[in-house]
Amino acid sequence: HRQHAYQRLVLSGWSARRLALVAYAVMLAAAASALAVRAAGEPAQYAILALWCGLYAIACFAIQRRAVVESVSS
Repeated sequence: HRQHAYQRLVLSGWSARRLALVAYAVMLAAAASALAVRAAGEPAQYAILALWCGLYAIACFAIQRRAVVESVSS
């Protein structure tokens, strides 16, 4: 249970409110980019998809790294 990104962020000091606001912002940005690229060609759609996959991968890596650094320093 403590391995989930939400739990790791809470344990590192993020408030539930901050997490919710960041999640809402990410969802809004993803929806807006999906709507904006709807009329674009297939290459642009794949580029946006790749961008979002990359951003999520970076976020997951950063959360994992932060948890490892905090566990070592504790």
